Amino acid sequence: MFFKLLLWQHKITSIEAFDLFKILAETWLDQILSLNIRTSLTANHTVEHKKEQINDQIDILRLASGLPASDLISTDKQR
Repeated sequence: MFFKLLLWQHKITSIEAFDLFKILAETWLDQILSLNIRTSLTANHTVEHKKEQINDQIDILRLASGLPASDLISTDKQR
């Protein structure tokens, strides 16, 4: 199902899909930085038993997309 979605909806070639599966099989999320950051932040949030709010997920998504391309990120306040 996932393979069909990649090929037909996202228009990637069979070779590109094969390469993607190979990367995921070998390194899982380590090579896809935004997913690695997102899962790490979510796991940390869970381990620390913090009460999750809807804004936390928005912040995590923004950090995951912004961190790989930046040298420094500042936040508005610390909780």
